[in-house]
Amino acid sequence: HNEHAAVLADADVLRAVVEAAHPRGLWVAAHRDLTGAAEAARLGADTIEHAWSLLEDGTDAARPAGEIDDAIAEMVARRTAFTPTLVAAEHAFTIADIAREGSPAMPYVPRFMRRFWISTQINNASAAGMGAEEIARRRARLEQLKELVGRVHRAGGRVLAGTDAPAYLVAPGFDIHRELELLVESGLTPAHALAAATSEAASALGRGSEIGALSPGMRADLIIVAGDPLGEGAGNAPAISA
Repeated sequence: HNEHAAVLADADVLRAVVEAAHPRGLWVAAHRDLTGAAEAARLGADTIEHAWSLLEDGTDAARPAGEIDDAIAEMVARRTAFTPTLVAAEHAFTIADIAREGSPAMPYVPRFMRRFWISTQINNASAAGMGAEEIARRRARLEQLKELVGRVHRAGGRVLAGTDAPAYLVAPGFDIHRELELLVESGLTPAHALAAATSEAASALGRGSEIGALSPGMRADLIIVAGDPLGEGAGNAPAISA
C-alpha cells in the first residue's frame, strides 16, 4: 500500500516538473525510480535515462515483461528519447581492471582527484572484492541491456548516446566512443550511432537548430578521420553531423 502511494507521489512530482519545465523551453529527463518508463513517457518526459531503468525499478526488482513491452511502445509512440548508458553497465564489471591498470583518461585527471575518483567509484559500483560469479552476472546483464536497446531501435525508438560519466570510472569524452561501439553491438548501424551522439541528441535537447549538424549557421566542431566512419550496412541512415 505504501509502495502504491509512493508511485502515485512520484508520478505527481514528475507531472508537476513537466508542466513547469516545458512552457519554459526546458527538457525533462526521467531517471530510474518507482515511476516506470511507460508512465514517464505518458506524463511527458523527454528522455528516459539508463537502459536498466526499463528492466528494474527503484528497488532493483525486475520489471515484468509486459511492463517492458508497454514502456517501449509508449516511448516509440510519444517519441520519447532513450539514453541507455551501456558503457556504465560495462564498467560495472571492468572497473577493478580500470582502477588497477588505468585508462587513457587517467593522465588527464589530477593525482589527488584520481585517488578519490577511484576509491569512491569502486564503492559506488560495489566492486571491492568482486568475484568471478558476480563479474559473470554483470557481464550477462550488459548483454541483456544491449538486446533491449536493439529492441527499442528496431521498434523505431529514438536512441541517444550518453555515458553517465563520471560514475563507475566512466571518463568524460573518452568513453563516449566506447558507448558508440556498444550501440553498434546492440544493433544500431554506425550511422545511427553517430546520429545518436549528434543530430538526435541535439534534437532531444531542443537545440537542433543550433548544434548537431554541419549546416550553414550552425555551431559545429569537425573531426577528420581516415576512412569511412559509417562502416558497412549504413543503409537508409539519418543525416550525420559532427
